[in-house]
Amino acid sequence: MKLTLCIASIATLVLIALPEQSAAQSGPDQVLYGDDLVARGIYRLGDIGTILHRARSSSVDGFASSYSIGGLAPFQQTAFKVQVDGHNVETGFWDFRNLTALGIPVTDVDSIRVIHHPVMVDGTVAAGGMIQVYTRSYSERITTSISTFAGNESGDPGPFRYSHDDAILDNVDKIGPDASAAITINDEEALFSAGVSVSQLIPSDEAVFTRNRRIFDVATTPEVRLISPRLRFSWLGENFSSDARAFAFSDRDMMFSRSIAREIPVDIKQMQASWKGTAQISSNRVLNVNTSFRIVDVSNLASATRIPVRWNETNVRFNVGVRNDRPGALVTEYGSTVALNRASSFTGVPVSDQSAVQAYATSRFNVSSIAISTSAFAGTHDGELTGGVLAAGDYLKGRSIISGNASMFRLPRIDSDPIGSWLGAGLVASTEIPSRDRFGSTYGLYTADLGWTVTLPTMSASVSLTPSMRYFQDIDLHSREITADGDGFVVTSNGSQRSDGTLAGINVTVSHESSMVRNLISVDTQHAIQGDVYFRRSFDELPATKVVAESTIMPASSFRAIVSTVFLSPADWYDYQFVDDDPDALYSSRVDPAFRIDAGVAKTFWNGRVTTQVIIENIFNDHISYHPIGARFDRTMKLTAHVQLD
Repeated sequence: MKLTLCIASIATLVLIALPEQSAAQSGPDQVLYGDDLVARGIYRLGDIGTILHRARSSSVDGFASSYSIGGLAPFQQTAFKVQVDGHNVETGFWDFRNLTALGIPVTDVDSIRVIHHPVMVDGTVAAGGMIQVYTRSYSERITTSISTFAGNESGDPGPFRYSHDDAILDNVDKIGPDASAAITINDEEALFSAGVSVSQLIPSDEAVFTRNRRIFDVATTPEVRLISPRLRFSWLGENFSSDARAFAFSDRDMMFSRSIAREIPVDIKQMQASWKGTAQISSNRVLNVNTSFRIVDVSNLASATRIPVRWNETNVRFNVGVRNDRPGALVTEYGSTVALNRASSFTGVPVSDQSAVQAYATSRFNVSSIAISTSAFAGTHDGELTGGVLAAGDYLKGRSIISGNASMFRLPRIDSDPIGSWLGAGLVASTEIPSRDRFGSTYGLYTADLGWTVTLPTMSASVSLTPSMRYFQDIDLHSREITADGDGFVVTSNGSQRSDGTLAGINVTVSHESSMVRNLISVDTQHAIQGDVYFRRSFDELPATKVVAESTIMPASSFRAIVSTVFLSPADWYDYQFVDDDPDALYSSRVDPAFRIDAGVAKTFWNGRVTTQVIIENIFNDHISYHPIGARFDRTMKLTAHVQLD
């Protein structure tokens, strides 16, 4: 067994006061509202990556996605955290994050807050940012809802990213039909809700089946199907509140493994339960307790035997904190978090037993329109932690010694001062000291964020600068040769490399709103202004420029029409693949720019209880070159219906 020592520090994290039930615009954060997402034609949560201003996303199958929020991590490193109504949730495996697996259709979403910078919330350190989902609250005693969604594509080269010339085939994919149903029972003090969602994607062209049998060595191509039930129970007392929720999902999927450069058909099953309690222990002191339990199992479909995959993981997390709301402008919070992790390798042998104990403290000081926040974090974790996707022999051992932050927000005052600004900085650093024949690595990320916002009665504008983002990584690994060995893998590594560079970016967002029209345009660009080849490759896989423009027309409260455009600049796709029988060969391809125009209409009936919608995506392109770093860019018609009874 190969062990290493890890010393890590995370510093200058931004802490922002967060509301309980809805997201409010603050500083550089982006807020998406559920009604706007519905009008935009987004039904699955995982599809929001297409319209995030400072983020890039890639989806192999239309469900699981890779995200880079605010450029905080190289492409293929999904480092952000996810919360639902203040609960920490996890739906990721490998370098993918499947937000659709939460089982929450967009029709049940009140708002989504996207934090594009390092943040610490309730003792959870999110060095890669955070996505916070807030669900709708209903005042009626009993509310039921049923939603359905379906789409049909034309000229689609398939939901797969593997892009050799002989693998690009025209076919028609059926999106859905998706369906969800939910019931909410709301008393004065208690709330109970239950729901279930089903999503699927069906490749319907026989040529795709033939291609996958040949390239991916599988007997058949599975229908991608995701089933996710969810439960929630909340109770609100005079000095105490309790909120418990659970969700599970079963996912038949085609997961892309970058280590072996191919898609693998897998069965993924997960169950997660969490509880959050709040008690008023004094006039200005509140006790918060959060706990969660998660178990996940990943295995091959029975037909795929050449590339065996088996992974089991169990996570337990407990957090207790105290928030002190002192009279005046000072708010402090301190607490501790305990985390346990156990995982099994591809052969079913336990390879990871990890425990972590962490302590944290934060403070927030508000004077007039100026907010200053600081935080500190320290802890230790022991045990083996798997360090590679398919390198089952790679482990870490480490101690996190310190973390902290300092930031300042000057938010606009609506009554007098419409101009606001923010300034933040971040540092993420990690060092692995090699032991025996284990390779060592060093990782670091320094960020600086500076921005301004102007708010007028009918118009707002914001400018966000990332003047310096320094990223470096040392790793004694130039290439990997992975071969099957019984039920597991043999991983051979050789060579060494250093990744070092600086990224700079700018985001400009302008919006205008009147009684009947709402317009928005966001231009985001980021460039590697300095760095070695490996660093540039990591970020060149992201489109340097992303433009999102939307116009919504609302002539009546029951009718809404929307036109939107998305542009992604060219990018490069690099991968280590078995090219010409050379396992060390680097396969690369130029990804064409992508431009799409979508349009749709939504109509509500019966006092808002029934909503129907028609969306046509990519109107003027029946078929364009496949863009692996974005959503599917082919003509698609989507139909959505939502019924709510109370």
